[in-house]
Amino acid sequence: MKLESVSTPKLLSSASAAASVTNSGASPDTQSFDADRLVVAVWSWLCPCSLGYGFFDLAARRSRLFCRPAGLAFPTLVSLAVVAESSLLSLSNGARQVLMPSRRTGVVLLACWLVPAAALANTGTVFSPEVDAGERAAEYRGSYVPEDGASPDVYTHRLHYQHAFDDQWRVRLIALQRSVDGGSFDYRYTRLELQWQYLEDQSAGWDAALRFEAQLGNGTPDRLRLAWTGKVDVGAGWQLRANALIGRQFGDGAASGLQMETRAQATYAIGNGVRLGLEMFNGLNTTADTGSFDDQEHQLGPILKVKLGKSWSINASYLAGISDAADDGDWRLIIARDF
Repeated sequence: MKLESVSTPKLLSSASAAASVTNSGASPDTQSFDADRLVVAVWSWLCPCSLGYGFFDLAARRSRLFCRPAGLAFPTLVSLAVVAESSLLSLSNGARQVLMPSRRTGVVLLACWLVPAAALANTGTVFSPEVDAGERAAEYRGSYVPEDGASPDVYTHRLHYQHAFDDQWRVRLIALQRSVDGGSFDYRYTRLELQWQYLEDQSAGWDAALRFEAQLGNGTPDRLRLAWTGKVDVGAGWQLRANALIGRQFGDGAASGLQMETRAQATYAIGNGVRLGLEMFNGLNTTADTGSFDDQEHQLGPILKVKLGKSWSINASYLAGISDAADDGDWRLIIARDF
């Protein structure tokens, strides 16, 4: 089972906020909702109910939040946060106007609720080279690999905070925990990353960057790694990304040689801040022993990216193992907040 995978994306950007509801023929005390807003309004009322039920299940059965059908607490908290962020109540010309999220928001909240997440599985992404001056952001990632024969299920989650000094340099601090077979969460590592964007689309026609990583493990080897990333927009709506990573482990249990990994992603913009695509991860073992294709960890699967309002973004994806050494399935959820 794959018990260590890392990477970073840049998932944050601005999108339009929800439009206010107006009805020229309505009385001052009338609220007007279209079908899109009604869906989200109903969802926002269901959130507290599912939240309470999720915590009840957690306490009664001591189950992890993502591993039981009734464990809805975390997705519900996220739903409540997004609804609160994008819903506004104001007074204008004596009429009550409710600003509610669009259908896009409702669909994404529903996706968060349905996507199982709970194994140190793959929390990596095909990360972007873009660095925006003054950017400050926080991100949560969860990954769940279900039980597979003799291998227990594993839930991994990580948090990071990043800050861009200018339009070329950005620093990121990461902490990651893992739970195996329903056990308690164990701290696995802390990592510091420094990314340098040396090519920009405006001048070069594509974006490229290098990332320098220093990782301090807890019960796992320490590691230094260098990563390259490139991104290009092709045609109407298509975007291609590629990553190449090479690193060296140190300390007890360190692998011999240099660890090698490649990643690739193709997505298409389908409108309203939504992108749909396919991505692939290739763990090529080390220069000391690359092994055959089936000895390496190769994963392939779909990804859905959604931008919500001015500051939220959500990615939901699934990776299927296409080599013997890779996990059979890996459910992943990423939630990012720009400040």
